[in-house]
Amino acid sequence: MRLSPNEKTLKRKFVGPAFEMPPAERATALNYALLAVALAVAAFSMVFFARGYSPILFADSWKVLMDYKDAGFSFSPSSLLSFHNEHRPLVARIPILVDQIWAGGRGWLPFGLIFLTQVAHAWLLWWIASKQTSFHHRQRLLIIALAIFCCFSPAQMENFIWSFQTAFLLNFLFASAAVAAVAAQKQNPSAHWSAVAAVCACLAPLCLASGVLVWWLVVLMALAVRLPRKWVAIYAVGGILTMILYLHGYVPQVEQSNPLDSLRHPFQILLYVGYFLAASWKWWTISFGELLAVIACTMMLWRIWQMFRKQTHNPWEAVPPAVMLFSLGTGFLAALGRLKYGIEQAGSSRYQTPALLFWFMAALLVMAVLPKRYETAFG
Repeated sequence: MRLSPNEKTLKRKFVGPAFEMPPAERATALNYALLAVALAVAAFSMVFFARGYSPILFADSWKVLMDYKDAGFSFSPSSLLSFHNEHRPLVARIPILVDQIWAGGRGWLPFGLIFLTQVAHAWLLWWIASKQTSFHHRQRLLIIALAIFCCFSPAQMENFIWSFQTAFLLNFLFASAAVAAVAAQKQNPSAHWSAVAAVCACLAPLCLASGVLVWWLVVLMALAVRLPRKWVAIYAVGGILTMILYLHGYVPQVEQSNPLDSLRHPFQILLYVGYFLAASWKWWTISFGELLAVIACTMMLWRIWQMFRKQTHNPWEAVPPAVMLFSLGTGFLAALGRLKYGIEQAGSSRYQTPALLFWFMAALLVMAVLPKRYETAFG
């Protein structure tokens, strides 16, 4: 309906020029506001860390020194690669030991590595998003805001204030980098990208138990993007050898759930994984988060089915569902070892790192299926 001159004058007077902005400009202003919020959240996390910083080791960080003492105050491959619960956290042990022995024990090395890891991961998430077919340059501010929020949200504060968590954060950086390297290898065949994928897949198991899944994630990526069969075979052999070496000498821990016993309770595992993801939305309700998790998983499975049914022209479209699958696998393995502590244990702060990574990739899937007429809402 057309407005009369008097009505237009009243609109400018009482509504204001801000609401007369074109949709694209309003969306850009909104994205700047979201970026400011994300930066404020990251600043809050850093200030919180600085105010609560202490060089004193505790919990698993202290056990690193005890293991060092038990090994006769010497470094050996067997001691550095030994099991800690179900993990072989070499990547956590080395920064703590180096910091304690040669850097004055102030914690600067492990804590610095923690925040550098998150900076690198935020950049990697932006790079992955920018390679999606649905990406538009007007979305860059929104994507950057989401990446910063996911990597620096205080919901995962446990991983920022605990020096042992270098391994936890690096595990997910290596997983994201490995699948991104496979996509890059398909787009630009080069031994460099295959080497990046292999190195990341080898380092991930030295962080967390879920790191053993990275090789198989790389295999699935190679199949999805139709890499030559020789590369699929090479990656599969790497996965088999890593699994054999990793499980050698493993003994179930008395204080943890027995994985074989946990497998007898599939419904409880499902609830645990659901809570694992839904805890990101507990400021709303857990039920709402679980509903979103079901929707996101459905979208993930749909994308995976489409990729295996028909080859995609853009290999980077396989990265979001692959990373989401890894987050689910991490939740599944956590359930196998932690089920005895109850479903609510899945809401621990440290698990928000893989959960937020899952939601970032789910957001990319949502952007990919939005009709074009809604594009301005994101840029």
